[in-house]
Amino acid sequence: MINTNPNNTSQQLIYGLLIGVILTLSTNSFINWWKRKNQDNKNAHELKSPSDIRSQDIADGIEGLIGNTPLMKIKSLSDATGCEILGKAEFLNPGGSPKDRAALYMIKEAERKKLIQPNKGCTIFEGTSGSTGISITMIAKAKGYNAWIIMPDDQAKEKYQLLEKLGATVEKVKPASIVDKNQFVNLAKRRAEDFGKNKEKNKGRLKDGKDNYEIVDEREGSIENNKATGFFTDQFENLANYLAHYRGTGPEIYRQTNGKIDAIVTGAGTGGTIAGISRFLKPLIPDLKVILVDPPGSGLYHKVKHNVMYSPYEAEGTRTRHQVDTIIEGVGLNRMTE
Repeated sequence: MINTNPNNTSQQLIYGLLIGVILTLSTNSFINWWKRKNQDNKNAHELKSPSDIRSQDIADGIEGLIGNTPLMKIKSLSDATGCEILGKAEFLNPGGSPKDRAALYMIKEAERKKLIQPNKGCTIFEGTSGSTGISITMIAKAKGYNAWIIMPDDQAKEKYQLLEKLGATVEKVKPASIVDKNQFVNLAKRRAEDFGKNKEKNKGRLKDGKDNYEIVDEREGSIENNKATGFFTDQFENLANYLAHYRGTGPEIYRQTNGKIDAIVTGAGTGGTIAGISRFLKPLIPDLKVILVDPPGSGLYHKVKHNVMYSPYEAEGTRTRHQVDTIIEGVGLNRMTE
């Protein structure tokens, strides 16, 4: 049947228009609500900026200021390349470097394993050419430990002075190969192992008047009340170095960029930073490029490409630089971790 009544037709058109308007408004309202909900969820999971943390919250000591550093756009490089290039402002850590993260994690892991306890005379040992020693000393003293840092004697005097001002015992030794028992890292390990033995031999003649010391190995053992221990952080072989970046730096970068990142570029000393960050990010961003930049003379390139830890720059009679003379301290060492 065909409706020829113009009034009914007009009413149907009006009803149709009203229904369309209502549906449109409802759909738009739902979309706006969904967008707000997603934005709220996103904001809830975003990290606070360090400026917010420092201005609004009371940090829990030095360790409360470590990590959660901002990403900053490097405008000059971004403009020159046509890409957005971001830098992680690790210089905002209280010790001025990303080594704060590794040092804190290594010390906290040692505490968790009951290898050390604060305010008992425990001493933390490490062999380093600078930045790690600064971070270890700063955190150790803040948490109630002594710090004993062994360094090559050809470093800038300001490094020794800063470490001493922070409260470290600084021992300077002649530069030597890693196979030498008196190389600064090997010596740090031996000092930690001998710490308890020496204290027991000198029982009753200690400067601080304490006794009842014992030795503890880094990877096993425990401490008893009123006993001090020597602990070698062993940054090259300590898994906590890597975990500090796998559980900290990597997640920070992912959240700060919402996972929209094409490449990571970094150097490597111990390798903890690049390993931890890339191990976290690669499963989440499969196409991510991880780029290691190393100075001429480093064997890491040849290790990756040819599985040989050697560079022609290191051939006898052709070496053009000292092994630790790099712009970024520690980067370019021809040493592989276990």
